[in-house]
Amino acid sequence: MSDLLSFGAVGFTATAVAALVMIPLMLIRGWRATPSDEAWRDRAPWLIRGSRPLLRLFAFHGMRWMGDARRQQLRRRLEQAGVAYCVTPPEFVVLRGVTGLAGGVLAILAVVGWQGTLQGGWLPALGGIFVGLIYPDLWLGDLGRARKRAMTKDFPFFIDVVVLCMDAGLTFVAAVDNAVGRLPQGALQQEVHHFMREVRTGLSRRDALANFGRRIDMPAVSNFVATITEAEETGGSVGAALKDQAEQRRAERFLRAEEAANKAPVKLLFPLVAFLFPVTFIIVGFPIVVELFQSGSVDFFR
Repeated sequence: MSDLLSFGAVGFTATAVAALVMIPLMLIRGWRATPSDEAWRDRAPWLIRGSRPLLRLFAFHGMRWMGDARRQQLRRRLEQAGVAYCVTPPEFVVLRGVTGLAGGVLAILAVVGWQGTLQGGWLPALGGIFVGLIYPDLWLGDLGRARKRAMTKDFPFFIDVVVLCMDAGLTFVAAVDNAVGRLPQGALQQEVHHFMREVRTGLSRRDALANFGRRIDMPAVSNFVATITEAEETGGSVGAALKDQAEQRRAERFLRAEEAANKAPVKLLFPLVAFLFPVTFIIVGFPIVVELFQSGSVDFFR
């Protein structure tokens, strides 16, 4: 029995030593395998900047565990949210683990600070881990929706500027390069910058436009890309096709504004009923109630 215990102790010690040796080696390998050149990246949000060292440590191993289909799906979500030039799909997977661990630690600290003891803290810890795990996906979804709203607002103006530049004699790429400087700072300007970056690095205009439409994933942009591609294939005038696109986008913007105006009364109904009407009834009815009590009219009903 003692020999069995000794053998088990030796095996456990050997496993612990192997783990202590292998884990640092795996981290060093991941650090070296992850590119340290940050020149291609855009400025990342604070959540990614603060986690960058950990992301670089574990991203290489996360890449080995991810399948190609999962990687492409996650890359598309990152592109639609505008952070594909800030964080890679493996780094985003590692980011989930970092925020999950941080959520669990914060939940435990909150329980200790509230109760003074860790008793019964496993349930809040699980809740904190769960919230931390899903927070990056919620953040990514909110960022993507906000970017689409901003680009829907700016895209008609962008097409108008491109059409004016092409009417002045510029080529399509030169017109886009000229228009990007006149766009307000935001999501659309960033995506057009990415389009120009790909064109300058040698990518064909058709492929760069296809990437532009895939990243944004909006019907208006898809129609814009399809119109330019079709005009090039058929030998038609890109400027004339863009004029039709500009008119259509302006009409769609007017319809969206009209739709929003028609929805406003319905959206105002609940605040009116829940907040304004009760206050109005109190202001109007309070003097009447006071007058009834002072005149003794209430005693008649007793």
